[in-house]
Amino acid sequence: MALEPVSLVNNRGRLRWFEHADCKDDGDWIKQCMSMETEGTRRMGQPRKTSWECVKDDMKSSRL
Repeated sequence: MALEPVSLVNNRGRLRWFEHADCKDDGDWIKQCMSMETEGTRRMGQPRKTSWECVKDDMKSSRL
């Protein structure tokens, strides 16, 4: 039995959660939070990666 790399397990879990959240109604709070943008300024330097950016990268790497 071969072990999978942790990064693949994380990517698969993130995509599974995204699929679950994407099937929700448009009025559901989870779906609304996915498209929410915050106000205000950010810290200097490179901004942190958002969960949506992680999902897009996971979909590119798995060719979906």
